[in-house]
Amino acid sequence: MQKVLYLFLSLFIFIASGTPALAGTATAFSDQFTDLKSHPWGADELTRMVQLGIMQGYPEGDRLYALPDKQVNRAEFAVLLARTLSLGDGQGTPPFTDWRSVPDWAGGAAAALYEAGIVTGVPGPDGALKFLPQAPVCRSEIAAMLTRAVEDEMLQDPVNPFGDVRPGDWYYQSVLKAYGMGLVNGRAAGRFEPDGTATRVEVMVMLSRFLEKDTANLPEDSVLKSLVREFSELTGAALNGAGLEAMQDYLTGEAALALQNGGLGLWESVPPGGKVDLTHPGGAPLVEFKSSYLAQVKYRTRVDVTAAVSGETGELGPAGITVDERYYLYNEAGDWKIYALDLVWSSRGEDE
Repeated sequence: MQKVLYLFLSLFIFIASGTPALAGTATAFSDQFTDLKSHPWGADELTRMVQLGIMQGYPEGDRLYALPDKQVNRAEFAVLLARTLSLGDGQGTPPFTDWRSVPDWAGGAAAALYEAGIVTGVPGPDGALKFLPQAPVCRSEIAAMLTRAVEDEMLQDPVNPFGDVRPGDWYYQSVLKAYGMGLVNGRAAGRFEPDGTATRVEVMVMLSRFLEKDTANLPEDSVLKSLVREFSELTGAALNGAGLEAMQDYLTGEAALALQNGGLGLWESVPPGGKVDLTHPGGAPLVEFKSSYLAQVKYRTRVDVTAAVSGETGELGPAGITVDERYYLYNEAGDWKIYALDLVWSSRGEDE
């Protein structure tokens, strides 16, 4: 019975998360990045953005590279920000005089950001607006675009710790609001460096903080709890051979890829004639954290596997394991989905 339970856990973890940092020995999409952990500062944020499917990396052979120190241009940032906000492609043509120079892979994202009022263009000497897709995105522009994406008002009497951000600068309110929200910090003592460029790891850290800190549209706890309960019920059904298709609707990012790549092995965890029962001794799911875009929900689950013994009428079991499931949820265009799952072994049954 011990082998059955171990196999169940390994398969369940792989299917529900596929995230190596959260799921033991499972092979995950983020494992394919050769340099994901090579940058100590920002490694967790880089991993999260990969799990969410926002950062997709640069392929070379059978490996992917995050390139954390690569400078980000305005076209690249537009794509990353639009993915973060789940905007999809815009339908119109922005009035930028250099619009034809915007790469096809960035046009839909840039148009969506313009339609949302997040991208406004860079005025030239003649007042004409340009997008400047190949220009490096600077820190003041990032602060402005992030704060435009937040629906609440600008801060009143904001704290200004930066000597190089002054009243009258076009980015003054945006930088101070971004600082007040915890999205940005200075690079040196008392300096923000508004004209400084940004690397991929710096951009991912700021976008990850945005997902955590924006609280303008908090979800109801009942919505998050219902999602977790429903997914747990589907998991129990799938473990007993009812199929996996319905589970896909609840997943996004790396979790969705894990189900696609490993779901067919799920039934191997249940011996012939056996049955898996999932119960919840801790009661209802507990919402531990939520923002406008991210949530964390804990659900205590007991796994009981009853296996028929060949040639006998009796049963072996049930033997159980209790785990604390921690679901990580993402608001994808108004639809909350699971992008990762952490399982913490709580206790084991006596009959193993």
